[in-house]
Amino acid sequence: MRISHIKIRVIAYDWDDPEELKKKLLEFLEGLPKEDLEKIEIKETKGTGLVSTFLTVYELNLKSKRHIITFLKNLIEKLSSLNELYKNINYDENYSMYIRLDKDLLVNKNIAKPVYARDVFHIKISFNMPHKTEEKVLNELKGVIDKLSQKK
Repeated sequence: MRISHIKIRVIAYDWDDPEELKKKLLEFLEGLPKEDLEKIEIKETKGTGLVSTFLTVYELNLKSKRHIITFLKNLIEKLSSLNELYKNINYDENYSMYIRLDKDLLVNKNIAKPVYARDVFHIKISFNMPHKTEEKVLNELKGVIDKLSQKK
């Protein structure tokens, strides 16, 4: 597997329940041993915004292969559609993938629906491979997801 790390980030505005958002972040890691979960820290950054007087950014950084695989397994279970996921991926200049999941749908109905919106869970997937292209990193992600889907 050539996924080097995954970053999941969500912004809590005045009207959001911060504990619910942190709980949703940790749900992506269900199935990890307790000792692994105890080592995982949700980074918290406070600030102000244009649409909210106060906001807090919660962020998980996953670098261990076991944590990445657990995250992807839980994401697959919550996804509304794999095809929708693949259609809604954006890339940066280093061919890291960016996926946005509808925050309200994930929090209220436990459905991970990829969207192009602002109030979302942001996911960044980075790859450690030479000569990256969009096609190569997408095929790598599809290969990992296919293997995880077969193990169900």
